[in-house]
Amino acid sequence: MTSVKGGRREPLSAGLSTAQLYQPPKPCAMRVNPMSTAKEVYDHLNGYLTKFPNTKASDWYAGIATDARDRLFNAHQVNEQNDAWAYATADSNAIAREVEGAYHDAGYDGGPGGGDNATRAVYVYLKTRSTKQ
Repeated sequence: MTSVKGGRREPLSAGLSTAQLYQPPKPCAMRVNPMSTAKEVYDHLNGYLTKFPNTKASDWYAGIATDARDRLFNAHQVNEQNDAWAYATADSNAIAREVEGAYHDAGYDGGPGGGDNATRAVYVYLKTRSTKQ
């Protein structure tokens, strides 16, 4: 088992059903049911990120939010239908912050300190000309 802080992209963990992955025209992945460990959240998001092998960590933005959809589609202006994005909900704020920190340590764009004590969603998106960091 690899540490979340290791920054490695790992394959999607076994046991996620197609109901837990949503595939619009441009692939995205959502996980609304809270995950109990940082590794579960990290594995879920990395399962999506492996679909983009020609990108590097700095091409992506990682953050946390109380409402991931609002943050992605309004604040960051990610196009829901055409851009690459994913999010997962953690059981706690501490888990969300640990996963966010692991992505930043691995070279993903973004900064610490977002959200509040209720923030549990971790999101990633592929930066484009139209997205706002």
